[in-house]
Amino acid sequence: MGRKAVAEGGAALGILSEEIAATIQRARLAKVDPEGCKRLDEAMAALVQVTQHLGAKGVAGDLEGMLLHSSDYLGLVCVVTVAWQWLLQAAVAREAIDAGSEPADFYQGKLLAAQYWLSSELPRAKLFADLCRSDEDSYGRMKSDWF
Repeated sequence: MGRKAVAEGGAALGILSEEIAATIQRARLAKVDPEGCKRLDEAMAALVQVTQHLGAKGVAGDLEGMLLHSSDYLGLVCVVTVAWQWLLQAAVAREAIDAGSEPADFYQGKLLAAQYWLSSELPRAKLFADLCRSDEDSYGRMKSDWF
């Protein structure tokens, strides 16, 4: 996280946020899944907030606290990133359908696959974000000889 997400003042995260915002705008203009657009926008905002929260822990010297939910943070990043790519594909597909491009079935498949991800997988972002913000640390306190 420190090497990528918060390095250089969070520049990489800022670029990702801008790219996702541009994709959401494109999808909205193409009239693609307004609820999915809203969900992705909210998930990206949560990712930024969680990154700031965890980064503040690191700056304060709480490296263990910053890294405790690293797998949940990676899950959040992955779910948001994949949702972004599906939304982008859906926007391109809708634009192609509206332009009369073929094969229409291929583009319809992209729209439905995107809808699935945005409706069924992206909601996991909230769980990951909540875990990252939580103080739940049971597995961090576990000792290997207790098994």
